[in-house]
Amino acid sequence: MKLSIIDQLLAYQDEHDKKYHADIYYQSTLFKLKHFTLHFSKYFARLAQSDRTVAPTNHKIMIDTLLITLSTINAVNAPVQDVNLKGRNTGTIVFTSYAASVEALAKSVDSLDHVESYPIKDTIIQVCKELLFIVEQYIYNYSIQDFESLVINRYAEIRKIRLS
Repeated sequence: MKLSIIDQLLAYQDEHDKKYHADIYYQSTLFKLKHFTLHFSKYFARLAQSDRTVAPTNHKIMIDTLLITLSTINAVNAPVQDVNLKGRNTGTIVFTSYAASVEALAKSVDSLDHVESYPIKDTIIQVCKELLFIVEQYIYNYSIQDFESLVINRYAEIRKIRLS
């Protein structure tokens, strides 16, 4: 049985995290979710400050969004097999949807801290799917043909940083 692209990416991200981010990988799920939420907040802030008409400057933001989304999916074992990352038009408004996703994830993590009655896992799963749709829409919007190469190069950059 051939794995879907999302399953391949999830497996690769899990091995990458285990090897290059063990300081986070072996922490509790709550710790990881807080860590990932901070990453998404940082990426959204960078996107908000960028010239969104100049796509290449935002490629790294979207690749990092993809990688942290994969880590989040792995951390909560979220079912997302219906996402294909082929760069199709998902109808997603990238900037607005990103803001809503970061807010929803922050609310979920905050609800855990306060032991509130809130659909935490369902919200996190929905946020992960939405973030994947955002990446997919971004690929579509900018007709990126070599996104896979960009992701592979980003992994290489991260490995180099972590090993130095």
